[in-house]
Amino acid sequence: ATLAPGASCTYNFTFSPPVNFSGGFVGSFTLSTTYAGSPFNFPVALSGTGTPAPTLLPNPLNFTGQPVGNSSSQTITLNNYGLPAITYTNYTLTGSGSAAFTSSTTCSGSLAPGASCTFKINFLPTAAGAYPANLSVSTSAATLTDGVVGTAVITAALTPTSLSFTGQPVGSTVTKTIN
Repeated sequence: ATLAPGASCTYNFTFSPPVNFSGGFVGSFTLSTTYAGSPFNFPVALSGTGTPAPTLLPNPLNFTGQPVGNSSSQTITLNNYGLPAITYTNYTLTGSGSAAFTSSTTCSGSLAPGASCTFKINFLPTAAGAYPANLSVSTSAATLTDGVVGTAVITAALTPTSLSFTGQPVGSTVTKTIN
């Protein structure tokens, strides 16, 4: 294409580092043209730095085989692997099974590079079945979502675990009960 005297053109460059890659990228672009019969090259150096996004781990968080009526706790950790500090805003626990979960957090305000904070998730099922939920955490870098899944079971136990019928007179009947 021909560029008229006094006109200009624009080249757009997009940089998209891979997810969770930390490091530098370098490249170059050379615009080659001819003016008055002579070739001209205009080199442009390109560089970019990838910064890993914050993460929630483990993802998902599973409570498996939890007896109905019994409570257990686990933690989810928010990690800031990036270079700048991020700001923690808030979190929500939602989903059809979220009523069986309670939560608390050590997160507040700024989270420095390399730092982490935690979310304590408590699971107290009231009936057997699956309890799916999601933990959503809002930060200045991104809104992160972690699956939280609880599975509750009904447990059975016999008490006592043994019965003894010693010293029983012949011809008599004794009844003992196992629950």
